[in-house]
Amino acid sequence: MSWDILLFNSKQKNKSVEAIDESQLEPTNFTQIIENFFSKIVRDDNHREIKGKDFSIGFFAHNKPSSNLFHRIVFTDKALSK
Repeated sequence: MSWDILLFNSKQKNKSVEAIDESQLEPTNFTQIIENFFSKIVRDDNHREIKGKDFSIGFFAHNKPSSNLFHRIVFTDKALSK
């Protein structure tokens, strides 16, 4: 099972994705935020893997600020059954 998620930082409050004004998005270093939040991250060049109990989340690092960041998160059956 997987989810597609979009991370963004906006100057405005958004009630829905359709209401996002792209001119209000602020450049943000999402990789730095993710790496500061999770305690166990395996780094291999620009690939990162967040390791947790019975799950892992892989993503590619973008060390430059951007207004939005797309991630696909894939979970194993074992992680979903917890």
